[in-house]
Amino acid sequence: MLSTIGEAETRATMGSEETRLQLLAFSKIKSELHVIVPNGLIPHMQQQVKTWGIRIDKWWESTM
Repeated sequence: MLSTIGEAETRATMGSEETRLQLLAFSKIKSELHVIVPNGLIPHMQQQVKTWGIRIDKWWESTM
């Protein structure tokens, strides 16, 4: 059974270099990578990580 890594992003951090480096590091670990983003921004973040070449296993939206 794989473990799960969850990473939450805000509007301000979604496109940052720090986020790219964190997700890149997490994606290299044998686990599922879940990302939480603000409501309505999954498509935007999906495009961003696609340009970074990073695979995300599950997307979640935050309503806060």
